[in-house]
Amino acid sequence: MSKYPIASQLFEEKLKIAINHYKCGDLQSAKAVYLELTDVKPEYSELHHMVGKIAFESKDYESAIKYLNKSLTLTPNNTNSLYYLAKSQFGKGDVGEAEVNFLKALKINPNLTVVLMALATIYIQQKKNDEAFGILSEIIKQDISSYSAHYHMAAILSKSNLIMMTRVHVTLFNHFCPDPKLKQELNESVDTFFVNPITAKNTADKANRIEFTVAVSGLQMCYYYGKPFKNPPKNLVNIDHDELITFFSSSRLRMPSTINFDPDNKEECAQAFRVASQFEELKLQLIEKDSQTKELCRTNKPQFIDGEPLKIFIPASRHTTVMQYCSRNLAVALKNKGCDVLFLIEKDETEMITSDIVNREIAKMVPHAVVNINHVANSWLHEDTYNITWWQDLMPKLIDGKPIVWRDRDLVVSAYPQFDPYLYRSGANKVYRQEFCVDLEPFSAKTPAKDRNKIVFIGNSYILSVENYGEAGKNIVTLLKKKTELGEVISDAYINDLSEKFSISYLDILEFLLPYVVRDTIIEWLCSVAPSLEYEVEIYGRWWDKNPIIAPYFRGELKHGEQVAKVYNEAKYAVAAIHRHIHSQRLVELAACGCIPVVFDQRMYSEAEPPYWDDECLYFNTKEELKDCFNR
Repeated sequence: MSKYPIASQLFEEKLKIAINHYKCGDLQSAKAVYLELTDVKPEYSELHHMVGKIAFESKDYESAIKYLNKSLTLTPNNTNSLYYLAKSQFGKGDVGEAEVNFLKALKINPNLTVVLMALATIYIQQKKNDEAFGILSEIIKQDISSYSAHYHMAAILSKSNLIMMTRVHVTLFNHFCPDPKLKQELNESVDTFFVNPITAKNTADKANRIEFTVAVSGLQMCYYYGKPFKNPPKNLVNIDHDELITFFSSSRLRMPSTINFDPDNKEECAQAFRVASQFEELKLQLIEKDSQTKELCRTNKPQFIDGEPLKIFIPASRHTTVMQYCSRNLAVALKNKGCDVLFLIEKDETEMITSDIVNREIAKMVPHAVVNINHVANSWLHEDTYNITWWQDLMPKLIDGKPIVWRDRDLVVSAYPQFDPYLYRSGANKVYRQEFCVDLEPFSAKTPAKDRNKIVFIGNSYILSVENYGEAGKNIVTLLKKKTELGEVISDAYINDLSEKFSISYLDILEFLLPYVVRDTIIEWLCSVAPSLEYEVEIYGRWWDKNPIIAPYFRGELKHGEQVAKVYNEAKYAVAAIHRHIHSQRLVELAACGCIPVVFDQRMYSEAEPPYWDDECLYFNTKEELKDCFNR
């Protein structure tokens, strides 16, 4: 019974006032009226609940716990009071008590999404990801539009490197989240598995291209379950239902990295989760299979038999711009020497030669020697197998200065002397020198000198290499360009001064900013003197259209091999524009095609080792000297 006899009508009026205060956000006024009413009707549990809820929202957790407990004394199965009691306990720091009361609420009603989410949040903060995963799965099962659950699920899965499952949840989060500012960036221009075959075909027909690097791209691969379409494009691939793991276990096609589906279609959502799960299982199986393959590589002993050719394995990738041709040329040279060579590379842009494919070929071939460019990959080779690592670039593995585990039969080879100190620092006992080689089948002189009437340069602009260095990078480029135009030496001491002044590392200046300045400046010189020359000037490669001085002479890209050799065979002179070196792949190729090499003179640098071919090459340091070369 009420402590004070009060008219029911007056009670109802005061209750409406309290409710109105609360709705208007006047929590303290609402709390005062609710407290007054608890004196009138102490047996009315909802009054105690509201006082406790308001206290929680005001972060007065002690009062909240007091009044919510009173509410629960009157109505023990009040899940709403249990929820706010647990939230108050969590806010106070009593995580264990909060967990107990959340679980009590779920025991009464397992379908309380808000309670499930609160409990999942506790587990996430406690880093109990397995418990959180189970609860979030239940929330999503009850309500697939729960974007908060997808957000937390994606975070948990990404930490476990379950990429496909992560992307499914990110897709659902982005679709259902009402705030555009919270949506996560999700690159759709990737190889994709489509739940809907029609969407797969329509996308494949667009022939979208994926940029793997600034210089390398490929057709977007589109996969789906079902029968093949008539005359499908080569980037549209059908897979028999539920044969995904079998298909990709033996395929060299690039594997998809996301799943396309309609978030509003429950059947497509369910299929997306099934496919993602299959991809995660595939990844585990491939890792296990590769582990077994590596053990075969480690135990399969190569047999060195007198009179039989050496078996050489050379892997390469179309995703490289120079290394693949160096590997191919080396393979040709070794074959010509009588070696049994397996040159492994993608047959076209739809494939990707991954490390597990490389290892399977090693296990099958049991080579006497493996040749890697810019990679070590030696820990799973048999101790009798030679591993030749040919360093053509200053890779992060060398720069970081950490020791490399070199084997007795590791032959360490570098293209340039400045790599040698890094290799010795890594623990190499001896570093050999290997210059670039050329395949004389396509690269040979086929046109008489009298029929050649062009000056050419073949190679890319490095402009994209400098775009991320901001204002400091622009200032360095300006200073480097000035010294280059004056024909001055750009010493290590000068680069170190620039590094200290502009806070850009020595290596970034040497490997990115300086190459851009040297190459672009030289080609600008060539194009600016072109009108006064008796020869046609042609520039080939990428990104030269961005430079207004060079653009009028830009003739597009060339495929390596026959196309490059054909252009060199039309030229009397070919320019070599490289910093700190004389030797380069292009220099070898243009000379093999009978061009007169016009070379930016870097002989003053210690990195530019002889031979310099002084009688065969024309050297220049300034624009005037470059122009004079074409009269010699």
